[in-house]
This record gives sequence, structure tokens and C-alpha cells, in this order.
Amino acid sequence: MKHILTEAGYLLSNAFEKFNSQKVLHPFLTSFDHDNKKRVESFQDISYEISIPRAIRSFENNSHNAKAAIVIYPAEIEEKGERKPLLILMLKDYTTNDYLTIGQHYEIRQGYYIPTIYELLDYSYSLANDLHDLEKAFCLGAENFNTSMAL
Repeated sequence: MKHILTEAGYLLSNAFEKFNSQKVLHPFLTSFDHDNKKRVESFQDISYEISIPRAIRSFENNSHNAKAAIVIYPAEIEEKGERKPLLILMLKDYTTNDYLTIGQHYEIRQGYYIPTIYELLDYSYSLANDLHDLEKAFCLGAENFNTSMAL
């Protein structure tokens, strides 16, 4: 699961880069086959009401017969009666059925989407003892993206 979380951190940073350059982020699914080959599928429809459920269905049904997958899509969450934007990351290791759902909050400052806090929304209880190490792997992936962008 650490490898998947490292990749998720990298993909999240990449998603913010796309969000900032294109001002829109289409839901996308990254899956890993049994040979660790990566496949990325973007879900571009007329609206998020169509594309987000398609991306989630593909993730839940394991449409690509993958070993693991990550789906990322924009969403909103209601906090204290106010709707706030965030990106949702859903990760699953299909071989063990372990899963995590992360909400990455963000703000818009001077026209740029800036990530703020992230929170763990749901997870497999079998991962409870490993959450600290998994968080480190997630952050490492984000740092790897930021380092590669600085070069």
C-alpha cells in the first residue's frame, strides 16, 4: 500500500499543477496491472455529474482488472453550513481489498489552487496500525513531484 500512496501523493501534486494551468481538472483513474504497468484514464464529459460517477464506477468495478488503482476527482464538502472545495483521492489494493479515501482541501489565492490540509475520510481497519507510515509515503510522493518540478 505504501507504493500506491507514494504514487497518490505524486498524482495529487500533478493534479494541482494541471488544475492551475488548465483551470479545470477532469476526474482520472490511474491503475496498475500485475506487472506494475501504469494506465491512466481521464473522464471528460459534458459535466462532473456524469464524469465523476463514471470514474468512481470504473474504480469500484476494477474495470481494467488492475492490481491497484487511484481515482482523483474534484468535489465539495459541507462544513458548518458552508460548501468548501476539495479533491478526493480513492485508493485501493484489489489483491488485499485494502482501501483509503483522502480529502485534499484547497484554497484559491490570486487565481491559483493551493492545497491546504488533507484528511483521511475512510480506510480499511486492517491499515490502522500503518497509518503513520502510509502518511509518510503519501507526503514523499508529493515531495518527489515538487522536487522533479524544480529541476
